[in-house]
Amino acid sequence: MVHEILADAAYQHALIPVISGSTRMTYASLCERAVRLSDSLTRLGINRGTVLGVMDVNSHRYMELT
Repeated sequence: MVHEILADAAYQHALIPVISGSTRMTYASLCERAVRLSDSLTRLGINRGTVLGVMDVNSHRYMELT
């Protein structure tokens, strides 16, 4: 679901950057990173419905996890 929202944002807002501190990226690259993270978690046996805890500050890294 999140990857679909990010993919839509990448299409609709291709020129608007995501900015977090000194980090700048496009919605397309954020979507790509989120999908890679999801694939990695799946390979570790963490699937839809698995409960995970995350402790992070409000940053681009947290956006990749949501």
